[in-house]
Amino acid sequence: MSDLIESYIKNLNFHNRVIGMRTEGITHEESLLQLPIPANCLNWQIGHILVYREDVLGIITGEDGSDPAEFAIYGAGSPAMTDGANAIDLDTLKSRILALTEPLEQALRSASAEHFAKMHNEERQMTVDDMVRFYLMFHEAYHIGQLEVLKELAEQNR
Repeated sequence: MSDLIESYIKNLNFHNRVIGMRTEGITHEESLLQLPIPANCLNWQIGHILVYREDVLGIITGEDGSDPAEFAIYGAGSPAMTDGANAIDLDTLKSRILALTEPLEQALRSASAEHFAKMHNEERQMTVDDMVRFYLMFHEAYHIGQLEVLKELAEQNR
């Protein structure tokens, strides 16, 4: 199990570096630019990663996950961020993502194999480990991949 945990942590830190590279030099205003297709802006992508990292921490520790008001803005199914009125400042989102790294690492390392094997979502038949793997590996990679085009959009509009 320890190799798997270290893989999650390595992936988490890699994602942090990519987020940093894809958001470097992007202003909050630029983070709100929308593509002319049904998608969401860079600010939403970063906020989305944040609220799900908070949820993952809650899944591991058994404590509350993301703030419901923030989840309403950045969670799955939230409306497209078209005007930025509810948007959290990009630098704040990035700082909060980085601040979650240590608590996530500690939670991952301290949870037992039995805890990771527990059923977390009966409907989907997903264990705690399944949820962590999905959100920290696939889900984050999916949204981080979208940052490339959104960074280009911001730079193109300067």
